[in-house]
Amino acid sequence: MNKNIFKLLVVALFICTTTTAQGKKETFLFKAMQDELGRNMKELSLPGVERPFFMEYVVVEGKRLVLDATLGSVKSVYESPSARGTYARVLVGDYHRTNTMNYETQVLADPGITGLNTTIDDNYNQLRRDLWRQTDIAYKKAIEEYSKKNAVQSQKALSKEEDSLDDFSKEKPAQRFLPDNNIVMDRSKMSRLVEDLSAIFKQYPDIENSEVILKMAANKVFCVNSEGSRYSFPNNVVVINVKALELTSDGKTLSDDLEICSLQEKDLPTVDQLKARIADFAEKFVRMKTAKAIKDYYSGPVLFEKDAVATLFDSELFSQTGVFSTRQPVEGEGDATLQEKMNCKVISNEFTVKCLPFLKEYKDQKLAGWFEMDMDGIAPAKELTLIDNGTLKNLIGNRMPSKYNSYSSGYFRSGSHQFQTQKMLAPGNVDITTNRGISNDSLKALLLKSARESGYQYAYIVRKLDVRQTMVAMNYYPTRLFRVNVADGREEPIIDAEIRDFRKGILKLVLGASNNKIAINTLFAGNIPMSYICPDAILLPDLEIAWRKDSQKIALPVVSSPLKEIK
Repeated sequence: MNKNIFKLLVVALFICTTTTAQGKKETFLFKAMQDELGRNMKELSLPGVERPFFMEYVVVEGKRLVLDATLGSVKSVYESPSARGTYARVLVGDYHRTNTMNYETQVLADPGITGLNTTIDDNYNQLRRDLWRQTDIAYKKAIEEYSKKNAVQSQKALSKEEDSLDDFSKEKPAQRFLPDNNIVMDRSKMSRLVEDLSAIFKQYPDIENSEVILKMAANKVFCVNSEGSRYSFPNNVVVINVKALELTSDGKTLSDDLEICSLQEKDLPTVDQLKARIADFAEKFVRMKTAKAIKDYYSGPVLFEKDAVATLFDSELFSQTGVFSTRQPVEGEGDATLQEKMNCKVISNEFTVKCLPFLKEYKDQKLAGWFEMDMDGIAPAKELTLIDNGTLKNLIGNRMPSKYNSYSSGYFRSGSHQFQTQKMLAPGNVDITTNRGISNDSLKALLLKSARESGYQYAYIVRKLDVRQTMVAMNYYPTRLFRVNVADGREEPIIDAEIRDFRKGILKLVLGASNNKIAINTLFAGNIPMSYICPDAILLPDLEIAWRKDSQKIALPVVSSPLKEIK
């Protein structure tokens, strides 16, 4: 009993000491930021030009670890045990008209923010000097932009509606301080993990190249602004990327990847579960090596399963043209989003799409997309219905008012790199439900029936989809494609295919969806943790599948891989 009491006292003392140290750090950071902000808000001005009406300082500090391993050995390591980045944002004009030219969207860095690495020790004078330098740069840039904006807009005929919109919404000052997760990055432990996971590929000599990359980031964001906001929150991510490459007998290159994402190490699957997933990935990938290349043109029903379902919804609803509140830039043309279809049908009326940012797990799976506060210190609503029975009802927006959003919805988020200067409109947990789901067996039967009625002897199932954005179009490559015999349901893998004429709005035409839902953790824009909770299969009509137009071959190795001889 005495030993147990002693252990409890030691733990309590550690927690108390850690909390005290964190409290001192936060006090130091907020004092330096607030002191310099107050000074600049009072003194920053130039003759004959606008003074700042809004100013914001952000400090992001944390640590980062990246390990890259292949066949049981680590081949590269990047470790940053401590780093601190600072940012200053300055707006001139007023809430109705700011200097902002581009009306920042979900993918563009805010041009009014400048970033700088600063001292990692608590040097009050140096931190203030860095913030002062950044503020000076940001202010001069804001003045230049404001003058240019006024000149451009004086030559444009703005509609009454456009002219009435403010450029920056007034929000209630935030005073929230979310606790750290006290994440420990054990480099030795993580090295052993990636070594063990990458060693699995020793069993698959037909795979030409493979690697397992682990990325960990544990950060804390601190922010103050001239409206009286003062807040802090953790911003973490752990990602395991598995990549593989192989050559077919005729020299075609096949590649695939597996992404496993969580907010903390403890939320990852167990080591045994990770090994099983990677072994399954490798096994299925090897089978694609001997798969037939597509030869015939197909236009008919296609069944999408698992990851491919999430990819479809991501491409349709959360790309640059998705459910985001936006405005046209002062100069040039911006991306048209779904907002012009407000209160109109945008997907099949069987689907309802909601954001559930505070949901931490689904069916015992930890969700990577949950968060409590965005980069503007705004807490999102517990539930935001974007689409109700197929009809667009709400948008994800920031402090830039638009025709349909007067205030921020709390989804202006950032990546977890210490020096991340982007703020993006990004979802957290996206829940997609269907009101008339059927079993997966029934969906497959419907697929075969539809294909048979169209005169086909086969149909297709896509289990993994690679969507690539180019300057002119979106390309859809099914990396796990299976041809299904209509007569007996037998499946065979097919390679070298692409889905052509994948038109916007295809999700309006869904023939059926599964009544079983799965959770998929991923990264929005390759950077921000998010999760999909969606049906694990949907059936679409009349999709064109044919050979890849950009398919290429390379010369096969003269000598086979040594792994085929090493036992």
